[in-house]
Amino acid sequence: MSVYIKQIKIKNFRSIERLELTFNPRMNIFVGLNDAGKSNILKALNLFFNGDTDYRRKFNFDTDFCNFAKVRAKTAKEISISILVHADGFKKSEMWFTRKWRKDSPSQPPLIFKKERLCRIPAALETMRFHYIPAIKGVEIFKTLLSQLYSAIPKKENHTLIASA
Repeated sequence: MSVYIKQIKIKNFRSIERLELTFNPRMNIFVGLNDAGKSNILKALNLFFNGDTDYRRKFNFDTDFCNFAKVRAKTAKEISISILVHADGFKKSEMWFTRKWRKDSPSQPPLIFKKERLCRIPAALETMRFHYIPAIKGVEIFKTLLSQLYSAIPKKENHTLIASA
């Protein structure tokens, strides 16, 4: 079974007022000038999955809300991130999931999705992991990723791994 993000919608996050992207299931590459918003797409995914915006930096509504977002009168400022998850092998193969942040909302608000009978995609979403790696890399980041990889392998494999030199 393969599970991947097919589309993302970002609203009012950092430099992104509104953005909709469709992803390729195999590989996606973001290319552009400095300060074009490439990293903010990845930071939005990090916020959606992990509650952090930057590497080891918790969400802060005041700094993460888009400064030039259009907010209607008597409407609360809101950051919204939605992803369309595709899961091969299920009767219903796609489902939208959304998280919305407001000034005084919890750092990781609950997932919003249409609950459908006998749909296993929400459980498939729980198997997805997202790791944001900033452009400036250091030894600490790679040590963290390596330890997460080591802890994930036994969960996936039920047999003993044998390493050979």
